[in-house]
Amino acid sequence: MSKKFNLTIYFLIVLLTFSCSEEEFPSENDQMKETDEKENGTNPDENSSDENSTTAKFSFGGEFIEYQPKTKSSETSSNDLFAIQFFDVESNKPYAHVVGDSIPEIEVDFLKDRTYMMKLSLIKNGKNLIPNYNGHWSDPFGRSNLEPAPLNQVFYSSEVSVSRISSPWVNVKNSGGIHLEVDRYHGTIENFQVLEEHQNFTVELKRMVFGLQLNVELDQNEYESLYFAINPYFGFPREYEIAVVDGNANLEIPYIALGFPDHSDLNFYETEMDRATREENYQEKIHISIGTGHHHTLFFDDTITVSRNKMALIDLQPTEGEPTSKGNLNITFEEDMMEKYIEITGNR
Repeated sequence: MSKKFNLTIYFLIVLLTFSCSEEEFPSENDQMKETDEKENGTNPDENSSDENSTTAKFSFGGEFIEYQPKTKSSETSSNDLFAIQFFDVESNKPYAHVVGDSIPEIEVDFLKDRTYMMKLSLIKNGKNLIPNYNGHWSDPFGRSNLEPAPLNQVFYSSEVSVSRISSPWVNVKNSGGIHLEVDRYHGTIENFQVLEEHQNFTVELKRMVFGLQLNVELDQNEYESLYFAINPYFGFPREYEIAVVDGNANLEIPYIALGFPDHSDLNFYETEMDRATREENYQEKIHISIGTGHHHTLFFDDTITVSRNKMALIDLQPTEGEPTSKGNLNITFEEDMMEKYIEITGNR
């Protein structure tokens, strides 16, 4: 009798446990989903109601649209890569971020009573230029937690961000690290609110590059090649070897990235690249060196000023006699904006 009673109690306990596990306890998938929502912020505000939240979409505008070939869509390209970082203005913290290749697919949830700001940075042909390590994109599109970023997936977080979205550092495949030759666009929207469902915001992107054409005329035809280096403030030098033919050395670089800081008060929320998007005739100082070999003889070694989206025409005539680092350099700029997009593969 005792054994039958104990066996009956055991089966009742098992039955009750099984029933509670299905009705009261979350499944493993639900637990994983809840963890993702807390870490990635896929739920912007657990206490908000549907009436207080809304969804927004975004589109490209400004110089990015002007420079697109008419035979291609201005909204999407299979090889372009961009990142968007959103901030909550009141808390001064990151809100959401996304790395993508198709802006029409991006939908972001916001609260109607909050004010936000955003940064968007795009690199032409970026999917072929920027390294990807098991889903994690390299600078400037890497997530601060070094986790993968599936394209066009929005992550909500006040801790994790695309922390270098406004940085001029660009890591390009097969370039040995930091690279300057990219066709890049950048834009910001400050202090916006989303008041209507599926409200659309156009990001006025500006082209964050300049071009350079260098011509060196030598009185003496004794050099086979020259050394040319671009070293922006706080940057890494980009070096070139230029062949000398009949006393002349010529070099053309179609795109060189801008946005290198020369201010001491820059921070994550305000960088030189962000400032450049608000200045109509933005200029920037860079340091260049021209000589033979690695600084064996310098014809010019000084700072010059370049203009955003303008081709800099540099003519250098070394001083007579002993070469000095202050040769006779003349720099002018083409009046028109630079030519339309020329694909750069990153193998230069």
